[in-house]
Amino acid sequence: MLYKALAQLDEDERRIILELFWNKKTQIALAKIDGISRQTLNEKQKGILVKMLKIMENKSLTNLNLITREI
Repeated sequence: MLYKALAQLDEDERRIILELFWNKKTQIALAKIDGISRQTLNEKQKGILVKMLKIMENKSLTNLNLITREI
């Protein structure tokens, strides 16, 4: 489900998440690379994580609806 949520992000959103969580870059380092403040990057990160959570919750609800229909 996580990979499906990542796949639904746009290229920049996916890059931010991968750099922060997979490549273990700090917000300060990534913000410097992107030419933005750490606070701006933090706001972007929060928005992206909320978006991913909504995607995953929607997938879970869809799967739950499919299961309950089969019962």
